[in-house]
Amino acid sequence: RPQSQFEKITYALTVGGPQPTSYLAVVLGLGLTRTREILASLVKDGVIEPIGVGRGRKYRLAEHTGS
Repeated sequence: RPQSQFEKITYALTVGGPQPTSYLAVVLGLGLTRTREILASLVKDGVIEPIGVGRGRKYRLAEHTGS
């Protein structure tokens, strides 16, 4: 079972596909502000990528091409 925040997010996105911040906050058991900080960090590191803008935004695993 995934343990770290990183593992929980990547597992949720692998199993469920693109998910909104609100769902990932529930997965992590954290508030929206802290969840957004974690997601922003993962986006910056190239692990996940946002789809859409504003309230409709979801996150998915980044597609690593040419590896």
